[in-house]
Amino acid sequence: MQQSGYGSAGRKLLAVFAHPDDEGQIVGTMVKYASQGVEVFLVCATRGEMGTSTDPSLLAGVTMAQLREDELRCACEVLGVKHLRFLNYHEGSFHRAGPSEVVAKLRGIMREFTPQVVITFGPEGVYGHRDHVAVSRWTTSTFYAFRQECLSSRLQLPQKLYYTAYPRSLFDRLRSQGIEFTLDINGAIHKIEGVPDQKITTVIDVSDYESQKVAAFRCHRSQFRPGDLRSMIMQGTLMELLATERLVRVFPSGTGSDKIETEMFE
Repeated sequence: MQQSGYGSAGRKLLAVFAHPDDEGQIVGTMVKYASQGVEVFLVCATRGEMGTSTDPSLLAGVTMAQLREDELRCACEVLGVKHLRFLNYHEGSFHRAGPSEVVAKLRGIMREFTPQVVITFGPEGVYGHRDHVAVSRWTTSTFYAFRQECLSSRLQLPQKLYYTAYPRSLFDRLRSQGIEFTLDINGAIHKIEGVPDQKITTVIDVSDYESQKVAAFRCHRSQFRPGDLRSMIMQGTLMELLATERLVRVFPSGTGSDKIETEMFE
């Protein structure tokens, strides 16, 4: 009979993203639970080798992939994340990987780590990045496939699946003030729209971990962009994104009309 709940096997959280610094939406959540003894495992599909930097000196003697891997390892150290795994795909082409191959790799990691909580991007991929959309789709597929496997085995049953979320009301308000966050990806302009507020099920208070959150952001030196969303969070301009982090609980399903969840492990 499969195990369930958060008891004898210890509490474990698995986060799955596409590129180094994608974890930024939940760094406060990761450090909060790591500090409480939760074992946190981060999977990154690529090393962000297609990234650019406004500071060329950072690339002296290293490739972009090496630099961004080092930056992610720095962030993990700050956050207390002891387990980091790369899937060794390439940024920009990850979304064209074979679905069965990716799911098999993720399923192997879930079998090894047996997390109770899994977090990834939502289906919109924050701003439509194809690698983000792909990692959301394949992590979701793996979560449900692994649950089915656990039903016929003695493996720890994963309990919850979450998608990261920025509240749409925030971006609507910023847009009314003339502030809009856009990204140029291969010549295509993508906007961060946020998730409809009513879909948000979970709000995690990370106000006690703001300094670690900012320190983790600072690890990703190559990705600093003055005036972007992350720099505004770091400066305290967007306090609601610094002190709290929002998610959509996909399994078990919930809606924003239910009582807002404030803890993942309960």
